[in-house]
Amino acid sequence: MDISYWVSFLLLFLPLKYVNGGPPSIVTSAPTFEPTLNPTPNPTLNPTPNPTPNPTLNPTPNPTPNPMGSEVGKGCEEHAECSSGYCSPEKNTCYASPECKAIKQAVGATFHENRIILVLVGSGFTSLTDWESQVDTTYSIFPSFEFFEDANDSFHAFYVDKLEPSFCYYNCNGIQRLLCCDVAKAHSITADCFPPGSTVQTMVIHNDYEYGGAGYFDDNMGTSSRHVGAPLVAVHEFGHSLFDLADEYSSGRGTASYPNCENVGCSKWADLEGLIGSNFCNSGGCQGGEYYTGDANSFMKVLNSNVDHVNNRYSCCTYLIFANSIPTYCDKYNVIGDGLASFCENDYQNYGYPFRDDRLSNSSRLFSEKGKYMKLQKPVTLSIDLNIAVKRYSVDTNALGQHKTKKKYAWSIPENKSYWRIF
Repeated sequence: MDISYWVSFLLLFLPLKYVNGGPPSIVTSAPTFEPTLNPTPNPTLNPTPNPTPNPTLNPTPNPTPNPMGSEVGKGCEEHAECSSGYCSPEKNTCYASPECKAIKQAVGATFHENRIILVLVGSGFTSLTDWESQVDTTYSIFPSFEFFEDANDSFHAFYVDKLEPSFCYYNCNGIQRLLCCDVAKAHSITADCFPPGSTVQTMVIHNDYEYGGAGYFDDNMGTSSRHVGAPLVAVHEFGHSLFDLADEYSSGRGTASYPNCENVGCSKWADLEGLIGSNFCNSGGCQGGEYYTGDANSFMKVLNSNVDHVNNRYSCCTYLIFANSIPTYCDKYNVIGDGLASFCENDYQNYGYPFRDDRLSNSSRLFSEKGKYMKLQKPVTLSIDLNIAVKRYSVDTNALGQHKTKKKYAWSIPENKSYWRIF
């Protein structure tokens, strides 16, 4: 009897170690198969030349904070102009630290307000070169989605260029593909780019090639790995944490209380039918296959880049509320019914705060609390200001501010079949 038998026997009795106080309370089912891949032949290597020594660079000085300087995200020319003590020489913008690097930000473009901010952070990487390469790989798929296209200036993307020990683990809550990470740790790394808040979305990339991921609805965070499908996983998880969409596969937990799952008739998005396409009410989706979705194979059901009009319009509501803008890809929805703002007032994504705003077209509507959100108003009147000192968001019309809640909801990704589809 070889030693592998005893190792396997012992592992059956080892307790699962949870980080950050345990696994999230809501999870989805596990994958069953790995994709079938063609074997990769051993490469023929050229002889290794003698290395060229790198030049000796002067170290980057530690920033000296300036309490009277501009806040993170505002324009600058010199370090002394920034409250953080660091002005990015490439972007002429105040950054929280030199470790924050831009993926998508125009020179001089500010992001202190009215922008959605994506921040990629690493778990378990041991080489900065390896980490930076994975950032490029993961983000490479993003511009193929309309809501993350390069022309959309309502969001910026960054990564934190430093190495951190592993703070993620698979088999979270007994589900192998559910990749959970220490939320507090992820947010502390994110703070090297921007203070975590309602418009800052963190994506943790774990240094492992196993298939896995998770989306934390109320912690503004998703996770992915280095698997070949990880870039699509990352976008899927932002579908949860940023756009508040439910999984549309049958083993998911989405019900009609979620924006993209509906009962027969699909009344939430029936206004789209015939005006921008057809067949927007497909049976067999969401929890137990008992609900209807806008498409039979959207990116919230299958690992692909198919974003149907139902989910795409919800992403427009997210930008309208958090970035005070309507990206150009959303123009097609502004001519349906009473326009995009009118549709978003229905608040199917559960944004908002419980009070009445008489300026809305339906003055009797009350908005439910969901911690990380603020009041929805017409685009011309919505103004969101960030007070970095206390890390809270407020609406200037009534000075109402609310702190973000921390609910432990995590959603995993579709089962990993060899043909990237769920049945």
